Amino acid sequence: MQMKVLMVLIAVFAGCAAVIVLREFAPRSSVDSLQDLGGVYLNVLSVEKDAAAAGLSQARIREVVEERLNEAQIPLRVGPSAEDGRANLIVKADTIHSQGIFLFVVEVSLVQEVRLDRIMLSAPMPSETWSKLAHGLTTPNRMDVIYQPIVEKVDEFIAAYRAVNPL
Repeated sequence: MQMKVLMVLIAVFAGCAAVIVLREFAPRSSVDSLQDLGGVYLNVLSVEKDAAAAGLSQARIREVVEERLNEAQIPLRVGPSAEDGRANLIVKADTIHSQGIFLFVVEVSLVQEVRLDRIMLSAPMPSETWSKLAHGLTTPNRMDVIYQPIVEKVDEFIAAYRAVNPL
């Protein structure tokens, strides 16, 4: 029985890893899209109930990310701002729990309004212009492990932001 569970977990992890690898190589993270961005609205998505029960907290994720952005002097908006293209910095930590193991995928992405050059007078539409992913495994007693890749991906966002918006 344990071997069957292990095989299922390996298959799930391999499948998720393949999707993540393919997604990671897609040309999705344009540093240029961050140029002249005056600030962001932070949108931390809710966590799964079983992950929350094990100690992963949406409020703690927000606190950690806000701290990093404040240290980097990136203005946080109270809502999506038209002057910043309604830029949302979205942070999510998706989890799958099975047999005492959590598989997690962390994503930090920027969604903002864009216009299509090829369509004259096009209406603005939301588009993901920057994104980074991380994935891993942990146990219920080590949910703190998930915060590390969140910080790493937020730091990558900060570095990309500061590359085109120096202090």
